[in-house]
Amino acid sequence: MNLTKRENEVVGLIERGMRNKQIGTAMGIRPGTVKIHLKNIFVKTGHTNRYELALAGLREKGIV
Repeated sequence: MNLTKRENEVVGLIERGMRNKQIGTAMGIRPGTVKIHLKNIFVKTGHTNRYELALAGLREKGIV
């Protein structure tokens, strides 16, 4: 995945099961900004939902 640093942060928090509002709070950004990051991440990775994204990230790290 060719993601930006912030997009990778979002993916990491998605993998922890966080929702947009929680991610926004953790990163100091608005939930709407989290949605924009997610949209860009989905386009770049080809994944269509949070579950797919989290599962792919965990597999890549050898956790699943």
